[in-house]
Amino acid sequence: MAEQKKKVVRKKKTTAAAQSAAQEEKSEKYLTNVPEEFCFLCHDGQVFRNIHELIDGFDRMSDDIFAYHCNENKNDFWRWVVDVIQDEKLAEDLKNAKSRQEAKDVFRIRYYDVTDLEV
Repeated sequence: MAEQKKKVVRKKKTTAAAQSAAQEEKSEKYLTNVPEEFCFLCHDGQVFRNIHELIDGFDRMSDDIFAYHCNENKNDFWRWVVDVIQDEKLAEDLKNAKSRQEAKDVFRIRYYDVTDLEV
């Protein structure tokens, strides 16, 4: 009986280690720069190399520039997340963001969830 309990405990540790490794991998994706050819090139000249830069960039971005990238015909931020960042949850949450502030909030929440850092 005691042997069985040890096996269960070991299994839980392995699962926790695997979850920790997966969390680190996700965090790294949010903290490191994407390759130069995959940077988000904003219509106002800003260049975003990672999620953190984009979050900060929303503060400097005008509503008109946001509307250029996100309107009823296209959503460049969503497309960048799908194609480059490859985060399905972030992409799904971002689909409904209709303003600069909503988009920033979606990015901030996901960034915080994944990295355990505050923006």
